[in-house]
Amino acid sequence: MGLNAFFTYTVVFALGYKWQQALALVFICGLINITITVTKVRKMIIMAIPEVMQHAIGGGIGVFVAYIGLKNAGFLQFTSDSSNILSVNNAAYSATKAVKGVTGVVTGGGIVPALVNFTSPGALLALFGLILMTILVVKKVPGAVLIGIIVTTLVGIPMGVTDLSVSSANSLGSSFAALGTTFGAAFSHQGWAACSPMVSRS
Repeated sequence: MGLNAFFTYTVVFALGYKWQQALALVFICGLINITITVTKVRKMIIMAIPEVMQHAIGGGIGVFVAYIGLKNAGFLQFTSDSSNILSVNNAAYSATKAVKGVTGVVTGGGIVPALVNFTSPGALLALFGLILMTILVVKKVPGAVLIGIIVTTLVGIPMGVTDLSVSSANSLGSSFAALGTTFGAAFSHQGWAACSPMVSRS
């Protein structure tokens, strides 16, 4: 999850690379990882990191993944005072001007996180799934997480949370059809070829 976030928000959004270029860079990193893994370099790097820091890295990644889970489950809501809002939809924000179709908000601070009122079906279903998985894991049931996902998905059908609709753009067939484009994107003129001048300059 941390690498996915770095890929999306840092490499693509912040640094301005295209996703095809980012995939090419991921391929290069993969080659480097393979090289240090088959040699003793990887072990040397791990041994050079203090054990306390190794545990801290694992804990930090766990907290990050937990935060994303809580946010996507709809457990959290964020409130920003209007005086701290800098722009809405890349335009200067004015409290007296109505904004329609908000796609992005930039604020200078003052964001207050809080738990939502558990009245929405999505939040209630997520809470049910979290409790169910916790009980199954504590009971050491084999496949606890997978069972929890399946049961929560089935319970979500009568609640109207689980979306069973299938569109042509989001079908299994279209996913397989896009594999060639996705895997070849890193080596296309928008991927590897676009990265080559930057790599040679660096």
